[in-house]
Amino acid sequence: MGRGSGAPHEQTGFPDARLAVNAAYEVDAAQTHYGWPQGGRQVWGERYGADSSLLRRASISAFVGWWYRLAALGYATQCDASAEADYLDHADRCYVIRPQWLSQLIGRADFLSQLAALHAGGASAEQAVAAIEAGWPLAEYRRRRAAYLLYPD
Repeated sequence: MGRGSGAPHEQTGFPDARLAVNAAYEVDAAQTHYGWPQGGRQVWGERYGADSSLLRRASISAFVGWWYRLAALGYATQCDASAEADYLDHADRCYVIRPQWLSQLIGRADFLSQLAALHAGGASAEQAVAAIEAGWPLAEYRRRRAAYLLYPD
């Protein structure tokens, strides 16, 4: 989400110009040292901006939107978990290059399989977001998150 750019955590990018929405930037080459696979390369994508609701509320809508866009262009939506140790080698062909890490981050082992099933079943991105978020305990998430907020919710 914008690592290595002038707007970290405010944009999403991938090294394919067909994904340009309103952002194009070169990722700082030094970021490769920190595990960012596109270090020193041009990426295109979407900048959300400080006023975007995507930056202020708990939602998977941006993630799911990109999943669908990359799938439509023929990219693998996720790498196999066995490739996670060498994730930098797969960054140009897969959207989710570290599926086990993502599952730990969001606390749901079934998230990617649920998203893949909804996508394969013909659900739109909006329908997939609604279906997945409906089953998430957001009240518990917000309670835990409150201790870490650096700004008012």
